Amino acid sequence: MHGNVAEWCQDVFAEYGEGVGQQSQVEQEQDKLLRVLRGGSWFHGAAFCRSAARNFASKSFVGDFVGFRAARSCDGE
Repeated sequence: MHGNVAEWCQDVFAEYGEGVGQQSQVEQEQDKLLRVLRGGSWFHGAAFCRSAARNFASKSFVGDFVGFRAARSCDGE
């Protein structure tokens, strides 16, 4: 899976270590526009083709090197 496409995540992007209470209202609104991208893609260098690689993009961004993973939640069945 690594190196195919970077994976969109539902998480809103924020720098590690930043508390939401420390941000202004304007910064909080801007952050809602950015979503986390995990892993790398064929477009990125080899150092980014790992699950721990973390980046961000506008939630309206479209590119042939980003995608998402369809997942199903099983409730014990």
